[in-house]
Amino acid sequence: MDLCFTQGSSWKYKDDNQPQVAQWKDANFNISSWSTGDGPLGYGDPVTTTINSGLATAYFAKDFTANLADLSSNMELGVMRDDGIVVYLNGEEVVRDNMPAGTITHDTFSSTIIDGAAENIYNTFIIPKNKFVQGNNRIAIEVHNRDMQSSDLRMDAYIKNSTVVTPPVSNCTGTHISCFTSIVPTTQTSKLIIPAEHKYQLILKEGDNYTEGGGMVGGLNDFTAYVAKNNSSTDGYLSVNHETNPGGVTMAEVNYNAATKLWQLTKSRAVSFSAPSLVQTIRNCSGGITPWGTVVTAEESVTANDINADGYKDYGWLVEIDPATAQVMSHNQAGTKDKLWQMGIMNHENVVINDAGTIAYYGEDGGTHMVYKYVMDTPNNLASGNLYVLKLDQGLSGGNPVATTGQWIQIPNKLQADQNNTASLAQSAGGTSFNGVEDVEISPSRR
Repeated sequence: MDLCFTQGSSWKYKDDNQPQVAQWKDANFNISSWSTGDGPLGYGDPVTTTINSGLATAYFAKDFTANLADLSSNMELGVMRDDGIVVYLNGEEVVRDNMPAGTITHDTFSSTIIDGAAENIYNTFIIPKNKFVQGNNRIAIEVHNRDMQSSDLRMDAYIKNSTVVTPPVSNCTGTHISCFTSIVPTTQTSKLIIPAEHKYQLILKEGDNYTEGGGMVGGLNDFTAYVAKNNSSTDGYLSVNHETNPGGVTMAEVNYNAATKLWQLTKSRAVSFSAPSLVQTIRNCSGGITPWGTVVTAEESVTANDINADGYKDYGWLVEIDPATAQVMSHNQAGTKDKLWQMGIMNHENVVINDAGTIAYYGEDGGTHMVYKYVMDTPNNLASGNLYVLKLDQGLSGGNPVATTGQWIQIPNKLQADQNNTASLAQSAGGTSFNGVEDVEISPSRR
């Protein structure tokens, strides 16, 4: 038997917005009066079974038969969840995802909002075979919304044999960082998996209270930057992107204690994006560090909205931040906060800048899927420059197109209308579309 149950299976569910007794997740708890429906179940998103809306938490349970002789040593659980889940197998918690630590109640909200493509993914987890029993098993899942204003909630799941094998133990006996036992490979998850031989220090995490300005550290962490104070390797700023909607950036100050050999957090606060001249960011994905000591955060989503009526589309830009003040920088004579308009609007990923502070390279993970070069009019100033898109010359090898040489084609970027239409201008110029640009790197001395 390869599957215990598949996607789209039948579930019992409780959607009356009431807390359940502690025994609700146990294998012998009577759920015969609960409603029944096929997955995906929920509301506000495409589902097979629509349940009541406006829920803080919904409860799902399913009985299935397992023959232990047919199970692999590790079983794969896949769950589509919006927003957070706690999963129990025969009454024992086996998975907690996008939920805070500690006691979970009916009124506990998820750690972050799940939206966009993340809503449709089956997140995978490993459950050891010894958690199952011969014959009837019960899986119980509680799904928690981010808040009571959430417009959707959805769940579906499957359990099947896992093809993951236990990696061989390393024969390395030294203390070098390369001496470790390989981690068990998985599909992409929201968890950081670290080899057992490696040590790590938790400096700050999602849900921590900021030391200044109120609020809490966001989730869906992406690009993390370290900016040194006075070229120090032990005293600097730690910037963390939050790929959420709305987006955010955490700016922390850290220093290394040579006596304890630990990093110390001295300050943490949210970067302020609130200003009449500036619209909040969205999906702060990757970014970069400038040679002059600032952080550039990248918006990976594009919108046609113009909430503040400044003539610029609200989202899809690079934004420069001063880590010392945790403020968005100004690039105009009025001194107001702004985004880097001349660098163009797109589904930005990372950005890398040469040591001379004259050229930036970046790519788009979505949209045009193209690679861009930005030549600054003034060194160490991203506000003004000329924009180019990469066009590869195509040759043939075995009948397949192969890039042999390329050229940079300049695209208009000085007028607001052009800045708002980078993608169409790049396509008209013949820029080469790649299959998603996750990362662009250059030689540090590239000119």
